[in-house]
Amino acid sequence: MVKENVIQLMQKLDFPNIAQIELLNALDVLLENNDFITIVNRYDYDEFNINKMVEDTTTLAESKEICHYTAHMLLFLCMAPTLHNRFKQKGISDQIFYDTMCDLRYKLIECSLVHGK
Repeated sequence: MVKENVIQLMQKLDFPNIAQIELLNALDVLLENNDFITIVNRYDYDEFNINKMVEDTTTLAESKEICHYTAHMLLFLCMAPTLHNRFKQKGISDQIFYDTMCDLRYKLIECSLVHGK
């Protein structure tokens, strides 16, 4: 279900096809064991530490020879369903959620232009 959610969100946010392919290939590698999902699932708790999540994602990405920018983007994409549920619980519209999530697309484009990733 994780991969399907990521695909759906990338399509909804109009990520370039080449980026979608690269991100999905990296996601397949990260999902080979439960380490990445364990990191992502920390977001389900009220007392989560985003800095620790990003640090652990960076360490995992390095061990899998994946660019940390790619891994960070995947972390945020995988956290999106929980965030979407939190928006819904507070009565915030889907439109506002997706408008907010567009920042990921802008960051993707910036990272590509600045870092070539």
